[in-house]
Amino acid sequence: SVAGRVATHAAGLDIWDWSAPLNPFFWPDGAFAQSARRPDAIVAQVELGGDIWHFGTASVQVWRVVSTADEEAFDTFGAAVAEVGLIGRRAWARIGQSIAFVGIDQEGGVRGFVTTGYAVQAVPHRPLEEALAKLTPAQLADVRMVAWGDGSLTSAAVILPNDPRAFVFDQASNTWRDEVTWNATAFFGGFATRAFGQMVWGSPSSENLCTLDASLFDDRGATVERVLTIIAPLAGPTAIASLVVDIATHGLALGATAQMEITYSRDGGRTTSDLWGDARLVTLDAQGSYRRKAKVTRLGLFNGLHGLWLRLRITDAVGFAVRGVYVNEDPS
Repeated sequence: SVAGRVATHAAGLDIWDWSAPLNPFFWPDGAFAQSARRPDAIVAQVELGGDIWHFGTASVQVWRVVSTADEEAFDTFGAAVAEVGLIGRRAWARIGQSIAFVGIDQEGGVRGFVTTGYAVQAVPHRPLEEALAKLTPAQLADVRMVAWGDGSLTSAAVILPNDPRAFVFDQASNTWRDEVTWNATAFFGGFATRAFGQMVWGSPSSENLCTLDASLFDDRGATVERVLTIIAPLAGPTAIASLVVDIATHGLALGATAQMEITYSRDGGRTTSDLWGDARLVTLDAQGSYRRKAKVTRLGLFNGLHGLWLRLRITDAVGFAVRGVYVNEDPS
């Protein structure tokens, strides 16, 4: 509601109306409007900062309170008209004092946008834009956004139909990151709320609820495989007698250990050492060690054209951070 009035709009039309102040059961004659400045069918109607924002099929417009009279209560704010349409009624989310949404511009490009004051700015993210470009009009209409917060920090995820990925916009850094539901054909999530001191996620395709927990390294009980690929250039043909990975782990129970698989390639990753039976398993030191070093030896001769291609793989429920990789040297 705005100024004590409940507002609604007709689906697919550029007409909206509002109730009397503090009385949602009385809707005065003449308490409706449509935009003469930029007629456009309303897709979503959002209250933001005491104004009404209309996200249409081809534009974003703002209506402000201008009078206490029922018939003249609102008028368009001419300075706040953006030629960007909303792709679907669920393709937006409130993040703080802004609205993040998936829109279509005048050239037909579909991408992420965010409101800044009374302006609308694009927030580019190539993986999201490539994924959106593959959707049909019906699938675009089914795109949804879900927002959640941790204190003053707010994020919003763009969730596409039949896609295990979610493209997450972080308000604090104004950047995107990609997340995925492990071993699934669709991302788990359709709505989020805060309850019992934690974020709770639900999905229209599941009767289960899940929580977001940064200290866990599984996905609804399923093991998550973390893979890190490192490519190191070599000045020329190099015989690698030893390889040391300086790695820190966290999240292990006291006294517990984890394992990491190391594989390598001499041709830029086209063929890897596990294909000829040389996948090295190394044990990561227990949590609390001052320095953790995973060492393997006798990898053989590598040429300078492709350098060293290295793959680190961890499936244990442990967090890790690689601080360096050393070829033919053993740091103290």
